[in-house]
Amino acid sequence: MEQTLAAHTEDDSEKAGTWVEVPAKADPTAGVNRKMEKLEVQDNFQAELTPESAPAEDDGADSDDGWITPSNLKKHQAKDTKEVLPTTAAVSLKVAMLTSDYAMQNVALRIGLNLLSPAMSRITQVKNWVLRCHGCFQVCKKMDRQFCPKCGQATLTRTSCTTADDGSFQIHLKRNFQWNNRGNVFSIPKAVAGTASGKLPSKSAGGKNNWGTKLLFAEDQKEYERAVEEKRRERKKDLMDEDYMPNIITGERTGSNGKLRLGPGRSVNAKRARS
Repeated sequence: MEQTLAAHTEDDSEKAGTWVEVPAKADPTAGVNRKMEKLEVQDNFQAELTPESAPAEDDGADSDDGWITPSNLKKHQAKDTKEVLPTTAAVSLKVAMLTSDYAMQNVALRIGLNLLSPAMSRITQVKNWVLRCHGCFQVCKKMDRQFCPKCGQATLTRTSCTTADDGSFQIHLKRNFQWNNRGNVFSIPKAVAGTASGKLPSKSAGGKNNWGTKLLFAEDQKEYERAVEEKRRERKKDLMDEDYMPNIITGERTGSNGKLRLGPGRSVNAKRARS
């Protein structure tokens, strides 16, 4: 407790020369000064904070402690796929051309027109395809061919290509492409002589289940020419025709794209006799 020296008064002349302890009065402004000092310190601390060091205020959509909501769904998806969301708004097209013709699409893109597909989606690039021989590297633009016009082998592969603004033609090849040699390990059976009735002499003629009797190896082969002519006639038939039968019933050797199957195929055991 603080002690102060009491002043001598006239009435206390008898007690002159003595000291009296009087309790000191509390300063009413002491607490106010302390509060003001605290406020000044807090104001200085807030002023020193920069926007980078200040804690970021969470948005209302992201203040769900990690919950995925419709408002932050796109943000979480982009974070998982490491995709950068576009910062610029999508540009609306005032005028556009809609067509499903590939030739018209190529011309429209060449002259700089906005192009749309029948599904109302914008087309920015149209793929072009050519046939390239894997044996002699000959390029063929007739997509219905199955044999190379130069070497005559069935080694044509469909390859995408582009034409630059200066007119240069470029083919885009697959990296580390490996030609499929499945089916070449089987020996070709010996040729079987025909009969007047067109029937085979035995069930074992031409290999197991007669799989080697109608193999196609060349474009000038009579079996290939006959098969192409039959295929052309079948295309003219209506699917609702009573005489029409799909390949799954007739067992015709055609590929998934409707073209004739060349060579022995992947496995000679794939085609078995039906019971």
